[in-house]
Amino acid sequence: MKSANPVITRALSGVVYVAVIVCACILGEYGVMALGLLFSILSVVEYKNMYASHAKTSKWIIAYDVVAVASLVIPVAGWLLAILLYIGRMIIMIYDKGTDNVNAFRDDMMMYLYLGIPIASMVSLGYLSGVPGMLVLAIFIMIWLNDTGAYCVGSLIGRHKMFPRVSPKKSWEGFIGGMMFCVAFGVILGVTTWPLGSIRVHERLFFWITASVVICITSTFGDLFESCLKRNLNIKDSGHLIPGHGGILDRIDSMLLVMPAMLILLLLWTL
Repeated sequence: MKSANPVITRALSGVVYVAVIVCACILGEYGVMALGLLFSILSVVEYKNMYASHAKTSKWIIAYDVVAVASLVIPVAGWLLAILLYIGRMIIMIYDKGTDNVNAFRDDMMMYLYLGIPIASMVSLGYLSGVPGMLVLAIFIMIWLNDTGAYCVGSLIGRHKMFPRVSPKKSWEGFIGGMMFCVAFGVILGVTTWPLGSIRVHERLFFWITASVVICITSTFGDLFESCLKRNLNIKDSGHLIPGHGGILDRIDSMLLVMPAMLILLLLWTL
């Protein structure tokens, strides 16, 4: 039987991925919480599989880590539980008789920071929008526009490489193209009454222009950071969950820096 066209497969899986995020955000803060829970489960399992050859971890530790990160989708009570679970992970390392116990603990602590803080930030942003969930959706749209702009402009006129050691295909021309896409959308959000741009801040237009620049920069470095991880592990994709795209971390790598940065920006702006 003839295999499906890779382009069609990539397009269809991309549509499903986008549809899941859009539907979750439309459902409001509880939809964003559900999205955070989904990201927690998939990304933790994938992260542990990435480092499986580096530090062996039992299945019950993986389940423990999933709960530790997933608990962050519940504000306050979940955060307190996460702190207790993080402390518990330190105690588990003491009793772990495996030869890789220190490496496994170190990798888990990095995972808690790398995945836990961004997911908690995303859930918090889901509550802070004028229309629940719409701020998170606007951020995702800007991430996608940045990727699209960077790819289109970089493919056409990209000559000066940003970080050839980490990501040979990224260029400064592409970076500027992605920022132009982001800023253009930020201006639209700032001057229209779309629910997407609804947020309780002064100087709404200036906020969205600033936010678009922050999203472009952190999105780019989020992608580069994951590239560093994969290069260190000598792998091309973080996983094979999404046909044609790789793993879930390959899709949310930009978000993992964008969400904490946007939460900080919003909190500072309101002050």
